[in-house]
Amino acid sequence: MNLYRSIYHFMPEKNWMNDPNGLVYYKGEYHIFYQYNPNGFEWGTMHWGHAKSKDLIYWEHLPIALYPSKEKGETHCFSGCCVINGDEPIIFYTSIGEGERNAKTGAQQWMAISKDDMNIWEKYDKNPVLSLDLHGDMDVKEWRDPFVWKDGDSWYMVLGGSCNDEGCVFIYKSADVWMAQGNFQR
Repeated sequence: MNLYRSIYHFMPEKNWMNDPNGLVYYKGEYHIFYQYNPNGFEWGTMHWGHAKSKDLIYWEHLPIALYPSKEKGETHCFSGCCVINGDEPIIFYTSIGEGERNAKTGAQQWMAISKDDMNIWEKYDKNPVLSLDLHGDMDVKEWRDPFVWKDGDSWYMVLGGSCNDEGCVFIYKSADVWMAQGNFQR
């Protein structure tokens, strides 16, 4: 037994973890996603680790849910959330890349969908679902960490960031969960 490993709080099997993301109850099990660097014990290339539990004490480690899509210019999968749309699990997260897609001025909001009970996640082919372009001339920076929920017939997304160098919160509304269809308001 390692004296430095938690007994009751979730920890990955190895390496660095941070923000829990997408905590969700699905088909009788609790799922936790979390910021994870599979390559080392300090902050680095952000992935989404994944585990599940029936009792929130004993956890089964699952394969990594999200990897950066280097072929699409993505270098990090930052924080977000998981929602269940009917019976379909969907992850929303902040996608970060190099150059213009940097964390400060070029973040995008992406989504991934699982069609096999959260074992394999496929990134939505129309990503990004939201980009900074929707803000027009507003000087938005550090725009990240989407949280999505449904209320009545509408879906909402809230994101943190800064506008004109002041902290702010952005809220968006859509008639459906597929915000990429251009059916949203800010």
